[in-house]
Amino acid sequence: MRSVPLCYFDPQVLRARADGRFGLEDCWQHPQMWVDKYSWAPAIMQKPSTADMAEHPFRALWWTPKTADYIIMQGSVFADFGKLSQDAVRPLKGVQHIVSERLRNYEEQQGGSAARTMRFFEASLRSTCTRLHDCPMTFRDVVAQVAEYQRIALDILAMIDYMEIFHHRSIDQSLGHARPADRTRIGCFTSNLEVVERLFLAGLPVWLIRHDYSIPPTIKIQIITVYTPPSQDIVVADWQDSNGQNRPFRLLHFGT
Repeated sequence: MRSVPLCYFDPQVLRARADGRFGLEDCWQHPQMWVDKYSWAPAIMQKPSTADMAEHPFRALWWTPKTADYIIMQGSVFADFGKLSQDAVRPLKGVQHIVSERLRNYEEQQGGSAARTMRFFEASLRSTCTRLHDCPMTFRDVVAQVAEYQRIALDILAMIDYMEIFHHRSIDQSLGHARPADRTRIGCFTSNLEVVERLFLAGLPVWLIRHDYSIPPTIKIQIITVYTPPSQDIVVADWQDSNGQNRPFRLLHFGT
């Protein structure tokens, strides 16, 4: 990979940002460090380019609700509660049906513990979709719930793709060399050479993190580059209320 995404080594604040996503600490938007428990994470789909978005079957997974998509419900004395319009919910339900069908096909062909894990995720996906369709809530909560729905759907799709495509490649030595990296996937950072080898074989983007003093003098350095600026689509600002006052989502974690 010629590009080098920004990687933080200092402790960071983890909480939802103004679009309900987690900014640069979001594995559904930006590469993160490899974790064995979430081996499918590097296979998460990248947000398509603007040119490809209109025809993409999962374009609803990168959509952010606007106030025009939100209908206020009359009669509440506590706050402004509302729901997404039917036109806004429809694409999300369409994605849910596609994901459920893909999972059903995977279960029929593969089964096993991975399918059971995916089925648990799929139940959460359906529950979140129902909540967005039926339950009045504040616009802030709607934005957060849509982002949660998108994360679950992207996870399930990544799990299926990882098990059907990339996991088999990662243990297949017959090709004899690494496949070209699939630039439609998020990828990950790691300091583990074994993980690098596996992801190279799988064709998933991976960046090896090493101290400069650990590089042998026999290594030929082709080019020294700088970090690639993060996509401007990644929101890092906190939520602001209608008066322009910061009202951040709750802190989930502070650390590496």
